[in-house]
Amino acid sequence: MFIALVLLIGGGVLFGAVLAFLEAVRNRRRKPMWRSNAHIAAALLALYGMVGFFGAALSATGGLRWLPRTTQFPMGFVDGAVTDRAGNFYCPSTSFGRIQVYDRNRQFLYGWFVDASGGSFRIHMDPEDRLEVVTARGRTRYLFDLHGKHISRSHYPPKSYSDFDHWKGVPVWIPNPIFLLPLSSPFGSLGTALLGIVVLNWTGRKKKRSPRDTPKPTEDPPPSNPRSDLT
Repeated sequence: MFIALVLLIGGGVLFGAVLAFLEAVRNRRRKPMWRSNAHIAAALLALYGMVGFFGAALSATGGLRWLPRTTQFPMGFVDGAVTDRAGNFYCPSTSFGRIQVYDRNRQFLYGWFVDASGGSFRIHMDPEDRLEVVTARGRTRYLFDLHGKHISRSHYPPKSYSDFDHWKGVPVWIPNPIFLLPLSSPFGSLGTALLGIVVLNWTGRKKKRSPRDTPKPTEDPPPSNPRSDLT
């Protein structure tokens, strides 16, 4: 149900962004070149941010589980990564509901999705080199091997999610192309979309005419006096 709602809202917003882009392209000749190009770029920026924002929401709620393990999502700064004995990094991404694995040189290896119901989760490496995952929503505790194979699932009441605050992990920076950095978090995607919308609104405004640009109405010649014509 929640996935369908995300698809409905996201589809409507993306459709509006596509219409704004097409409208900008159609009216590009009616404005100065710099203004029309800025209008088109702003429409693309808004569309890009919306795709990232609703794509992350769809991923976190389980709508992209059909993607293969080799699909890499943008990460950027990760707080709470853990390492195994080989030095590989296991990086949680609450934004996408996913765990991604990188080697010691921070090159992507593989990843898998975690059913966290769109909420936050923490990871921890146990003494047997297995990955423990606890979710805030549903109070679920998962156990995976280092290749992402699901081993077990349980619940942890009456404990609370804050009881796992000691699972801090380590901060790590995962390099990404610059154009993908805004998509590494929902706030970055939403900020990109809002920036595009603001610029789109500014470049779409009609220029106000000054009094000098307003054409003066033509005055009709005064009517001729028929009496003066007779004299």
